[in-house]
Formats: sequence, structure tokens, C-alpha cells
Amino acid sequence: RGVGRQWYYARLLALAASAGAADRLRRLARRLEDSGRSLMSVGVYRSLLDSAGEGATREDISRAAIVRAQFYQRVGLLPQARTILDDATAALGEDAGPGHEVDDALAVVTLHRAQLDFHVSAFADGERRLSVLLEETRGELPVELRSRIYVELAWAQLQLGRTRESVRTSELVLRLLDAHAHAELVARTHTQLGFALYKESDYAGSVMHYDRALRLRRQIGDSLAVARTLNNLGLSYRA
Repeated sequence: RGVGRQWYYARLLALAASAGAADRLRRLARRLEDSGRSLMSVGVYRSLLDSAGEGATREDISRAAIVRAQFYQRVGLLPQARTILDDATAALGEDAGPGHEVDDALAVVTLHRAQLDFHVSAFADGERRLSVLLEETRGELPVELRSRIYVELAWAQLQLGRTRESVRTSELVLRLLDAHAHAELVARTHTQLGFALYKESDYAGSVMHYDRALRLRRQIGDSLAVARTLNNLGLSYRA
């Protein structure tokens, strides 16, 4: 294992010093991230930002911050995770200049910052971030990203007791997304609708949405989510 680490750092140094370093480091960081080696990907992203300097893209800054923050969150260092995301938000906002429009890179960091709020049950803070983000972007974000923001917003509204508002937000997501192309996100939306309608005592509506979520979860092959959905479906049937 020690030899493997030495090889990894030697390769990282060689990549950082070579022509086209930024692109190579970017690809390596993504591969490590996708394979679950988050600590290594954190190191690569840091090297990418150091070597690229002013050539680092806004997406580089965004991805590096998110990967680092997620790592710190997983090991329970929430203040560090918050600082990383807040610093990235400030850097991306300053880089865009006064009167800037929020782009994808800044929007994704804001989304993750709101999710960190939810992690500590600060639902009002997270909802406020997402509401401001949606107001500033005015529908200019890609459909999938905008839908992810709406899904998180609906969850916050549900936790804050604004159930009908949460239902309307979730229904907007279903109008935006195709279930085949975005099965995971649509399944989650149906699950949230099932829970919201259960709280509203609309048990038939709850069963309908849980059933649709179940079909999508089975298509995806997520056995744990299937089990949870079956449990929720049973509760709605018995109500």
C-alpha cells in the first residue's frame, strides 16, 4: 500500500509538471471521484488548482470545493465543509464581477451548501439559499440542475410544514423531467410527493406516487430504495 501511495504521488507530480497538465489532472480527478477514492481526488483537485492558477475554470473551482466539502462532511468536520463551500461561493461570485448572472458552477456550489444546511436541520437557511438561487437564475439553468434545486426546495418546504407548497414544487419537477432520462430524480420526487400527500391524509394520492416511485426504483435496480418504498407503500395502504 505504501508503494502504491508513492507511485500515486510521483504520478501526480509528473502530471502537474507536464504540458497539458490541467486537462490530465482534471481527468484523473474525475476518475478517482467516480471510483469512490475521494481522498485522492481531493489531492488531485488541489494540485489542479495550484498548477492551473489563473487558467483554472469555474467548473474546476466548483468541483474541487464540492469534492473537498463532501469528504469533510463524511468524516464529521462540518465547519470545514461549510468554510470550503462559502469560500468557493465568494470566489465564484467575485470572479463573475458585479451584476453577474449565476452560472452552473456557482449554482451547484449553492445547491451543495443548502444540502449541508439540511444535514444539520437548518431547513429555513437552506430553503432561503435555494429560493434566492432560483430567483436570480430565472429559469436559465439546465433543466436537470434546475430540477435538482426544486427537489431539494420541496424537501425543505416539507420539513418546514408547508406541505401544499412542497406538493406544488414537486409537481413542477415532474413536468420538467422525463422519467426515462432522469429516473433517479423522478423516483425521489414521487417519493416526496407520496410522503407529502400521506401527511395531507390523501392516501390514494400517496399510494399512486409511491407506486410510481417503486416502479422506477426497480428499473434502476436500487434494492434498498425498493425496500423503503415498499414499506412506505404499505403504510399508505393501511392508513
